[in-house]
Amino acid sequence: MKSKKLSIKNYLKEFRKLTILTSKLQNTEALAQILINDLIYLYLVVEEILVDRNFKKNIFFEPIYILKSINSKILNFKKISHNLSNEKTSERGKDLDKMHKKHFQKLWVNYTKKQFINERLLPYTKRVKINNLIHLIKGKRCIDFGCGHGQFLMALKKLGASYCLGLDFGKDSISYANKMSKILQFDKKKLKYIYCDASNAKNIKSNSFDFAIQNGVFHHIIDNKKEINAYKEVNRVLKKGGYFFIHTAGAGPENLRTATLEGITKILKKFGEDYLRNKIGELPLSNNKKYMIRDNFIVKYKNTTWKKYVKFLKRMGFEFIRPLKGHSKTDFDKFFSKDKLFKEKFGDGHLRLLCRKI
Repeated sequence: MKSKKLSIKNYLKEFRKLTILTSKLQNTEALAQILINDLIYLYLVVEEILVDRNFKKNIFFEPIYILKSINSKILNFKKISHNLSNEKTSERGKDLDKMHKKHFQKLWVNYTKKQFINERLLPYTKRVKINNLIHLIKGKRCIDFGCGHGQFLMALKKLGASYCLGLDFGKDSISYANKMSKILQFDKKKLKYIYCDASNAKNIKSNSFDFAIQNGVFHHIIDNKKEINAYKEVNRVLKKGGYFFIHTAGAGPENLRTATLEGITKILKKFGEDYLRNKIGELPLSNNKKYMIRDNFIVKYKNTTWKKYVKFLKRMGFEFIRPLKGHSKTDFDKFFSKDKLFKEKFGDGHLRLLCRKI
């Protein structure tokens, strides 16, 4: 392969080949193990390319080489499949919103106390500090729509918020958040987590909060009407002039990161979320890396661009204040990056921003 001629088109072409090849094969354990291991290897290689801000080679060379190798392996798979087990894996259900509800409850409760503090709580405390948000939450009432296991609100409470309320549609997630809150000795009267769908928070009083959070949640609501209702609920419970912290999935022009994640998810969905979640859990990876891979490989993201999203937020009653940035090397923030290949790697990258209720 001549690396100078390789581009996103070549990369997508190899993914299409693999998608077609695998779609014609039964979803057996043998096939699943090959694809899961090889596609995770691809994912990790791509991640290293993405985080290298000084990468100077063709960013598609190694990923395309790996995909060609996987395609060759799958072409030969049928010839040797008679030697392998024909045991089937389960298939993914068609209702993605229901799948997300089940999946995230299992995803968010896999942390010990030490892991939770080091891998979840402290990074979010850092995220608030590096974005100079403390003055917006100190002494304020804060609400998190889709709080998961609760780390973001715990960070806000530690940094001076007067009252924090977390909503989530997963009873197991709420149970875990309350358990961890108790272990870390937060005042249960000032930090609460309740079972509630973000798109229907009628029990929450209107105009009662100063600061709201939507941290990578609404882009998983597949039902468009429900997604819009969730934004309307945020607007309703915020006081006029109240602030809204947002993180949502960005895409923009075709790029290495989006192509990799969407390509892998499309191929592996045939094996079912339970099977994938368990197999990824068995791999010799850090707990946080397993968390990220399960998130990226199983759930569905609704990507958008900065331009479209800011216009959408205005229609929902919010004004854009400023972009925000993440805390880790795997946070890809367009307005803070010095990477000359940012567009090719990430498109619009992560959309992380601060808004205010108009």
